[in-house]
Amino acid sequence: MDGEVGRFSFNVYDIQKDDTIIKINPLFLPQKGKEFSKTSGFKELAYFYGACNSSYRLTAKQLNRIRYQENATSYRSLDYGVKQEAQAIILIC
Repeated sequence: MDGEVGRFSFNVYDIQKDDTIIKINPLFLPQKGKEFSKTSGFKELAYFYGACNSSYRLTAKQLNRIRYQENATSYRSLDYGVKQEAQAIILIC
């Protein structure tokens, strides 16, 4: 998960009545390659306040510095994310 406070991983489990763990619950859709799910706060920082106002490279540097994670988010990831958001908006309209 990519969030405004940084990148983190966690598991979500589905538990039966007899308290045995069945499987990992697919709460989040599977991602391709090294892609991560993004929180709304991350999208706001990266896409709205970042990529709309400056270049992808500068936005990636600022975002990684704010989150204290060196090279966590690349400018290519921002470019791809902005394009995904734009496609989602186009489909809604």
